[in-house]
Amino acid sequence: MNWRSGYTILLVATAANLAQVSTRMIISPLVPRLLVDFTASRTVVGGLLTGMWALFALMHYPSGVIAERLGSRMVLIVALAATCLASALLAVAPTFPLFAAAMLVLGCGAGFYFVVATGFVADRFSGQTGQALGIHSSGGAFAGFLVPVVAIVIANRYTWRHSIAASSLFVLVVLIAFVSLTKPEPPAKPDVDLYKALHPRKPLGVLRTPGLALPLGIIVVAAFAWQAVISFLPTFLVQHWLLSEGLAATLFSTVFVLNAVAMPAIGRLGDRFGNRLAITLCLVLLCSGFTILVSVDRFPALLVGIVCLGIGMSYSGAIQSFFMARFDRGDRVSGFGTVRTVYMLLGSLGGVVTGTLADSFDWGVSYGVVAGLLGVTVVVAGVWTLKTSKGSSKPKPEPEV
Repeated sequence: MNWRSGYTILLVATAANLAQVSTRMIISPLVPRLLVDFTASRTVVGGLLTGMWALFALMHYPSGVIAERLGSRMVLIVALAATCLASALLAVAPTFPLFAAAMLVLGCGAGFYFVVATGFVADRFSGQTGQALGIHSSGGAFAGFLVPVVAIVIANRYTWRHSIAASSLFVLVVLIAFVSLTKPEPPAKPDVDLYKALHPRKPLGVLRTPGLALPLGIIVVAAFAWQAVISFLPTFLVQHWLLSEGLAATLFSTVFVLNAVAMPAIGRLGDRFGNRLAITLCLVLLCSGFTILVSVDRFPALLVGIVCLGIGMSYSGAIQSFFMARFDRGDRVSGFGTVRTVYMLLGSLGGVVTGTLADSFDWGVSYGVVAGLLGVTVVVAGVWTLKTSKGSSKPKPEPEV
């Protein structure tokens, strides 16, 4: 593959990531309106968001296995098509139960995209994996800063349904571009037995990989914090800080502006100095961000907290590079799919937990609990980083713990 075709694929894959993330990202800034229109509680909406993200996570492992059997490109096309359809159904759902069902379908459809796309990109940039995956992941970050503001603008002009419909149309456009600009490729394992490959015994075997438990536990907490931001930060800013919907959406977008800018840099930092150091740095910033948000009452300090969250949430490239390096090339898509399923599934609890705590107590307690979990994890991650890097100034190609 030449330079031009490689970067064309990276560009279209990044756009596809932006599009599929936008269909879920657009829900968060609209939560205050959904609470009113559907007369739902924060606990119920948080539980629904957790359900959507849990199904999103559960699809990661089978998506990797199916991609190895049928080919990554085919699975990515089906994932984008299913995401587009589910988003359209979300926009026209007349009742809350149907809206909830459409959200769950959306989680399933989008869940088939990311792991397969990660392997799709990594196969083409073996020498610069962290940086390439950081660029690909930045598509989701760009969705984070574009979608909230656009969602509120469209909702103010028309309705929240028009906002969601716009995101489904965007996915359709990117799907057409993806089909046009990528070429079919042979599957990595065309003869694999899907029944055996999808048996629970296989992913359980992956999770027994020596040295995997500790970094996986660290990333579960990071994913939990990420979910708390993605589900309720705009609502937190409206209800706890008493900001307007527009300003809350702007600050939510700012988190992802910073996220998009920092993500490739964090990936490159991991490539150069070690992924453990990059991950630990992100955790420190996340903990600082949540602590500031619940412990100060001045707007300048709030902006500092937003900056910390934005950069702290930029761990994706380092995490993906760290875990994918632990598997052989033939197994890394399904192996990473298993790992990502676990940390995204457990991390998805961030939605229902923060929503329930906000209903039962207040937002200070809700986000304060997240800050506390991150504080403990920072200590663990710091010890892990210092222990595994002792005596080595350069990261090893295949990290061991």
